Amino acid sequence: AAEENVGGHMVIQRRRADISDRRGEALAATLRAKTLVAEPVKVKHPERAAVLLAPHGPQTAPELLSILDSDRSFSFVAHQVSEQTATRIEELLTGEDTRKYLVGLRLMRDFKRYYPKREVAAQILGWAGVDNRGVTGLEHGLDRGFVGQGVGFHDRLRFGGGGLRRRARLDRRLHHQVGVRWGRGVGRFGGL
Repeated sequence: AAEENVGGHMVIQRRRADISDRRGEALAATLRAKTLVAEPVKVKHPERAAVLLAPHGPQTAPELLSILDSDRSFSFVAHQVSEQTATRIEELLTGEDTRKYLVGLRLMRDFKRYYPKREVAAQILGWAGVDNRGVTGLEHGLDRGFVGQGVGFHDRLRFGGGGLRRRARLDRRLHHQVGVRWGRGVGRFGGL
């Protein structure tokens, strides 16, 4: 779990359990990511910081300035940035010529949910949001503690930093074939 001290509060970001089908094929996995955060009250050069960061993120310099030039004690700047972007931002944060303009900004360890089979079993799996919480489906059930009793999951502990892994009694191939045939039927008959 990632632990960061944010505004005097400890935030513990836990890694979500991986989910695989009954054959062991990954349906949902957690990847390491970085999130750029700011303590705007500590940013002494918001205009310069915005100009330095704009080429490396999704926001424009004026959008960044509105985040950095405020009286807030904490703000998210960019969630789950790519490894390449995180490396460039880290270079700015530690660079001899740039770090003085970026005081009050830092990269925080984070996790990003990845669905390698994309839409396969999506209605059952649901999804997890940027805050690493399950929003719908089994992802939501994992957070609420309902999964595991009659829903078709087996818990396995993996050692070596892998953490908890959930294996669903789903079959990715079967689910895909049902979806394909269902779609053909809807297309052929114009509905159900």
